[in-house]
Amino acid sequence: GEGESISENTNTYGFMEFALNYGNPWEGERHKPYDRFDAAAQWNFGDKTRLGRLLIRGDIFTKPLGDGQRHSLALQQDFDYIDNEAYEYGGQSLGPALLSQFRPSSTLRLFTRLQAYAILLGAVNSDYSQLADVANQERIREYDYGPGLGGAVELYLQRKNLPLLTARYRYSYLDVSNGSIYNGETSSGAAIGLDSDHDVHQFNVKLEIPLPRSLTIGADASMFFRRSRYNITEDTPEFGEARRETITQRNPELRVFVAWN
Repeated sequence: GEGESISENTNTYGFMEFALNYGNPWEGERHKPYDRFDAAAQWNFGDKTRLGRLLIRGDIFTKPLGDGQRHSLALQQDFDYIDNEAYEYGGQSLGPALLSQFRPSSTLRLFTRLQAYAILLGAVNSDYSQLADVANQERIREYDYGPGLGGAVELYLQRKNLPLLTARYRYSYLDVSNGSIYNGETSSGAAIGLDSDHDVHQFNVKLEIPLPRSLTIGADASMFFRRSRYNITEDTPEFGEARRETITQRNPELRVFVAWN
């Protein structure tokens, strides 16, 4: 969907997703690079690209804290790739993460992850890329990219070692210089682009109900929210009303699925 309602400009697709969670930050003696990692890939049928999502999280360094049974500190490397008709986001990031586990009852386990990270290079879709002064409009770059910072909070509730409820929030800030709009050169020979900064918020809540034969049925709700500020310098008066404009984007998504674990 788009805007305030998932029924606004709704697109409906089928999808297939593969997810792998490897390793345990609390058990075992091996805590070398990538002894624990998560990976998820989503194939969309009917969207503009077949591979719509690829997420990889890997621990470069892990150190259990205290008795090693409840908390673990990690240096985590992240790779994000999301590309669909509604929005684009991607990047590589690195930062510390605190992983914790709790046992509310004999059958329930709660896992949490708190993370802060530096974005080495991140990208998000741009609102003004179509204004680029290039000979072939099919070759314009439709996204802005630059370094940034961010943080994430994740919660995983399991019942009898099977996923039950997952909640995630991820925030990223990107600082872009000379963005996707190229409009010639200044008198000094420097390329003219559009400086901007982007706040990107991603929310997700997922519920899974176990069935016999290792099957589950589930549903999840997601929200992608972006606030972008575009700043025009005195070297680019041709952009006119686009000067210092703030644009927001809001895309809700609902998925229903059957899964095999």
